[in-house]
Amino acid sequence: MYDLIIIGAGAGGLFASAYAGYNFQNKRILVLEKTSKPGIKLLMSGSGQCNFTHAAMPENFIKHYGENGRKIKHVIYSLNYLQLMDLMSKMGIASIIREVGKVFPQSLQATDIRDAFLHQASKNKTCFKYNEDIKEVVFQDSHYTIKTGSDSYQAKNILWATGGKSSLIKSFENNSYSLLQGLGHEVIPLKPALVPPELKNYIYGSLTGISFKDIQMSVISANKKARQFIGDMLFTHHGVSGPVVLDASRYFANGDILSFNFTTFKNYEAFYQDFQEKMQASPKKTIRNLLLEYALPEALINLLMDNLGIDRLLNSHNIRKENLVKLLKKLTDFDLEIKNLGSWQKAMVTSGGVSLRDINTKTMESKLYPGMYFAGEILDIDGDTGGYNIHFAMASAKLAIGNIFKK
Repeated sequence: MYDLIIIGAGAGGLFASAYAGYNFQNKRILVLEKTSKPGIKLLMSGSGQCNFTHAAMPENFIKHYGENGRKIKHVIYSLNYLQLMDLMSKMGIASIIREVGKVFPQSLQATDIRDAFLHQASKNKTCFKYNEDIKEVVFQDSHYTIKTGSDSYQAKNILWATGGKSSLIKSFENNSYSLLQGLGHEVIPLKPALVPPELKNYIYGSLTGISFKDIQMSVISANKKARQFIGDMLFTHHGVSGPVVLDASRYFANGDILSFNFTTFKNYEAFYQDFQEKMQASPKKTIRNLLLEYALPEALINLLMDNLGIDRLLNSHNIRKENLVKLLKKLTDFDLEIKNLGSWQKAMVTSGGVSLRDINTKTMESKLYPGMYFAGEILDIDGDTGGYNIHFAMASAKLAIGNIFKK
């Protein structure tokens, strides 16, 4: 009989085993992992450098988890980024804060985090078993029996830390959702998030590499009020990416329109008025050169003018008003239609998961089963880019372990 079985050896599961090893020694802990090795997705994070948190205090953290952020307020306040950096230091991981507040291991090697967690867990003689596919979980006589394809294990407590559906190896499926639904837990429908969508009739591949800082993007859904976002955007060979696109992806649906405003003006009307004044002040200048005065990318202006059939040498005297209107609107209302949400293999996180209605977020314990706890992406929580998802996995794991072993 184990004191705890941790299901999953990803960011949340590994941190849980390390934190337990550091603070609660002489506990019998088993970690069951479906794949052949620990931390596969952790090693992929931050392009292998592992951006594990963000240099911002809790009140600024919560807004980075979409509409569910307020529901995990206790989790985020229980472990801020400074406390997490301190914990990592105690486990042998020095940290550095890089661009826009992203926090990484000083070595910039995700493998160092994984290895430090495994080393810390080994101090508690935590047992890791790999290639264990869980088939059934039974709660009876105040303990849990977990049946896999090869064995059966018993524990007083279990911690679900199996992650989500995103970035899975193609040969594996996360069957935790169906198991938990069978136990009565509600699972909010899943969709890929932090992933660029597939766009309909995308013809802007020649703009690949062109980026914008802090521009406005609207997500327009049928019969719904548009959502507004501000952030960095990047043109790619196949579509658009960057934080403003990725962070908003939790809200995307097929058929939605992404509308970008590449100017510093609030809307088309304000831009048009200012441009009219420029034309009057410099009537001999070409429309193209006047637009370049707004620090807009030359390649973008050239492509839009070519696509609209507007001669690049035209000035204010000989451009047709309807063509000018079309051109300026393209710069303030640059619309792209979503054909499909991005693939699960490319998604960095899963939107949806076990409903927070079934979880006591002050302890991370199930409201349906005593001794059943949750951490990380398996839950209906997905964060923005910048370390928020790994931070939540670790914070929720720490909170769960603290409540499991204080009993």
